Amino acid sequence: MPEPVSIVPISDQARLNLRIATPNAAGDVLGVPLPSRIGDARRDGEILTLCLGPDEWMILTPNSQKEVLERKILALPIPHSLVDVSHSFKGLDINGPGAIDVLHMGCPLNLANVPISGVARTIFDHVEIIVIRVGETRFRVEFGLSVAAYMAIRLRDAQRELSGEAP
Repeated sequence: MPEPVSIVPISDQARLNLRIATPNAAGDVLGVPLPSRIGDARRDGEILTLCLGPDEWMILTPNSQKEVLERKILALPIPHSLVDVSHSFKGLDINGPGAIDVLHMGCPLNLANVPISGVARTIFDHVEIIVIRVGETRFRVEFGLSVAAYMAIRLRDAQRELSGEAP
């Protein structure tokens, strides 16, 4: 019997891209230490920070907290770049025992090797995505808004194919 999977859009989400050479300063201002290793994520309450590169982080937070975080970061006295990419990205929560199998239908990366609280930039069927492993059977996938409808269709097709449903 196929493993059940739910695919749910993530709503009420602000996405801030932060580029900074001294992450400790940003962490001090935010009150949330930024993860220091590429591929790590750190959650503090409702704020999730992702280390995407040696000087690049994505901060995911409820929309209600976005302005406060922006003001804090923009006040940093050191060089940095903060860009609100909320309107450029969408996200899906993929949860259930078959979640990894659904993602593997279009993703070449072995997601079993991504630890819980791990992050990976990869592709799903030629689309650049960011995968966050939230739990053993739960993933969050972030991707460009321009491919949101396509991704939703492709992931639901993968879900149906794995469950044995006709397309």
